[in-house]
Amino acid sequence: MDQADADAELKRELVVGVIGFQGRPSGLLRLARLAKVAALQRESLRVRDVAIPWARCTTCAPDDELETVLEKLSPASGMPIVVTDGQQLLIFP
Repeated sequence: MDQADADAELKRELVVGVIGFQGRPSGLLRLARLAKVAALQRESLRVRDVAIPWARCTTCAPDDELETVLEKLSPASGMPIVVTDGQQLLIFP
């Protein structure tokens, strides 16, 4: 995959962490999913309604070995893999 393909794929898969009222991660929002919400539904839905629930995310620490992280994947947890430090989302530039 060349850089242009990688950049295009990244743009399609942009996600945003959703933080709940208690200040802890509550899910992930795929921007592509958000864009698909019909205009009429936007007035009644909340972000959490279209987000991937935290319980379905696979989490890991920055120093976890890749093999260990991949072993955590299951249909119930699925993708994406979220890097955390305890209950804090880590954002890497």
